Amino acid sequence: MVAQQPRAVQVDFGHEQRHRTPRGDGPRLVQLGPRPVRVPQHKPQPGAGEEAADDTLLCPPRRRPVRAASTWRWAFTFVIWIGYLQWMKFNGFNPPNDPVLEPIKSIRLMDAILDLSDPQYPKEPEWPEAEFIVGNPPFLGDKVMRGGLGDKYVEQLRTMYAGRIPGGADLCCYWFEKARAQIKAGHTIRAGLLGTQNVRGGASRKALDRIAETGSIFFGVSDRNWVLDGAMVHISMVGFDSGIENAKTLDGMTVATINPNLTGSVDITKAKRLQENAAIGFLGSCKGGSFDITESEAIRLVTASGNPHGRPNSGLLRPVVNSRDLLGRSEGRWIIDTGNLTLAEAALYTDPFAIVEARVKPTREVNRDKWLRENWWRPQRMRPEMQEAIGPLHRFCVTPTTSKHRIFSFLEPPDSS
Repeated sequence: MVAQQPRAVQVDFGHEQRHRTPRGDGPRLVQLGPRPVRVPQHKPQPGAGEEAADDTLLCPPRRRPVRAASTWRWAFTFVIWIGYLQWMKFNGFNPPNDPVLEPIKSIRLMDAILDLSDPQYPKEPEWPEAEFIVGNPPFLGDKVMRGGLGDKYVEQLRTMYAGRIPGGADLCCYWFEKARAQIKAGHTIRAGLLGTQNVRGGASRKALDRIAETGSIFFGVSDRNWVLDGAMVHISMVGFDSGIENAKTLDGMTVATINPNLTGSVDITKAKRLQENAAIGFLGSCKGGSFDITESEAIRLVTASGNPHGRPNSGLLRPVVNSRDLLGRSEGRWIIDTGNLTLAEAALYTDPFAIVEARVKPTREVNRDKWLRENWWRPQRMRPEMQEAIGPLHRFCVTPTTSKHRIFSFLEPPDSS
């Protein structure tokens, strides 16, 4: 880097920062946006004199990423130098002619959210002080964290952050919580992070709720296209601080406030559940396994016979729709619903039981959840109270829980025939 080792500086969202220039005319404001922010100035080494300080250019502003593999150290270094040279060019500085790929010692090889240096006693890692934190945490949903990180790691992680980040939150939320804690402790001025779309809803939104409790969100992009592994996904961008920033920008527009769900109007995140609606509103079913069958399989099972107790298979078959079916073209999916049948009772439905045994049992037998292992033939939560409530109705209203917009549709109970 440079001999004088300035404090860490991260490029923030739309602000000026003071940087030393290569000329002896003192600090100069570099315009990155409309409003200034105080950044601690570089102090020269003892005996260097004031002139030495004025002749020093911070090359580049020191970023402090806290998650890097050793084989990627030079790749990170290369990217940081490219960004800094581009910044110099766009802001009127003359880039140096000499090679600039010097080592950046502040890149650390460590786990950013769980310190397993002593596997028997995991602990929360300490992040270094920095004026700004800017990052793109890993995109890994809570449903696939165990497959990607392992059951033991996920259990240790969730235990470590219990009471702060709920178990159903996406992986990126732990970076939001760590950055929030750094700001609250005075170790960081502000942070800007990318997150999955889930960060503004459901369990993942708890990370933004906590940010709003101890500070505020001053910059947000609620929905932005992002290319990940060649596929187009949607992400959210969030900039937050301790509440010192008054100007707030959401989706490119100036707003008075930014709510934890990345909206700028009425804060519905604070809405309370009405007890009066308890018997008329329900969360949809959750199978917890591959109980799905195609429409052609359902027709074959309905027309099949030969069950030992003489009952038809139609008693176990249910048409099912999900958010994709509601918002697009329905695929005509069905499920095998063994409900609360015992293993012996379910086995009397010969063909449906054979499908469940072949498709569900292998994964259920190794599931960490005791109930799912011991009840491998049963769907996880089929909401019998919901089925009872809609049974006598001619139609009922449904809405997706994961769609970008709140859309309502009417469905009719299936014809019993």
